[in-house]
Amino acid sequence: MGELDLDIKDDEEKAVDSRIYAEEVYQDYLHVLLMGRPGAGKSHFAATFPKPMLVFGFDPAGKEDPYLDRGTAGPITEAKSKNGLYSFAYRDIYSKKEKGRVIIRYEYWGESNPIKPDRYPTFMARTMALEQEIRESGWKTIVLDSATYFELTARAFSENGVNRLNDKGEVTKDQRIHYGYSAHACEQYLMMRLPNLIMCNTIAITHIDEQKDYSSGAEDGAVVRKMAALPGKLPNRIAGGYGECWLIYRPNPAGKERLLQTQEREGSMFDCKSLKRFPDPCPAHYELLWKGRSKEL
Repeated sequence: MGELDLDIKDDEEKAVDSRIYAEEVYQDYLHVLLMGRPGAGKSHFAATFPKPMLVFGFDPAGKEDPYLDRGTAGPITEAKSKNGLYSFAYRDIYSKKEKGRVIIRYEYWGESNPIKPDRYPTFMARTMALEQEIRESGWKTIVLDSATYFELTARAFSENGVNRLNDKGEVTKDQRIHYGYSAHACEQYLMMRLPNLIMCNTIAITHIDEQKDYSSGAEDGAVVRKMAALPGKLPNRIAGGYGECWLIYRPNPAGKERLLQTQEREGSMFDCKSLKRFPDPCPAHYELLWKGRSKEL
């Protein structure tokens, strides 16, 4: 791999230079499944996407710093639904250049009490009219961070909520019921809801795990690959809902450089693809993606 062009200022508000980017290409919305190990820079990369940005944070509190660092963070605030039936916490991150302009809204959806869970149904109710909100609020990017903890949130609601008791009124002991519930929740939201928000960029962030890949034609029917950390056969299915499936990684663990693997590589255990034909590798920054693609085209 040759050297990559990293000549860009890391500024969340940097205007798009139409002299560099072909307008009809740059304005395409991306629907990305982003994989990576802890500390690889998944959230840092997502935070470079166009603003204003709405982030659904399912990861534990404290993981939101890459978004807070993009501007000036306001206080944690409680939002209540119009009917008063549910509430959630959020934090606005403001522009450093334009006073009062929100560039990122980070919503806290981590389940703090899995014994009495309520975050999953509350989240589903909160996002029921998301298309209208995109039109009215002008969100340019929506991030779900992360799919791994979204699944845990849905599973907790099954274990101690909707499926806690079976038909006989006894505590459900069959864990397959809870995993089936969370897998169905992921199929609905990660494979259907999120990538079909066609009026903005969408990013589903997931951790990685060793999974069995049943699509590789191995003699025993499956090979072990590094895939999305999700239950059941979801790691084999979820990529089908996204045109862009990327791995973010650090070529030098001690360095700051972050790169994206955008295509499948010979000998690689990661299943990546780019229908937009972004070059492989790419610097992990939204604007540099398009700059590299313009050169390739």
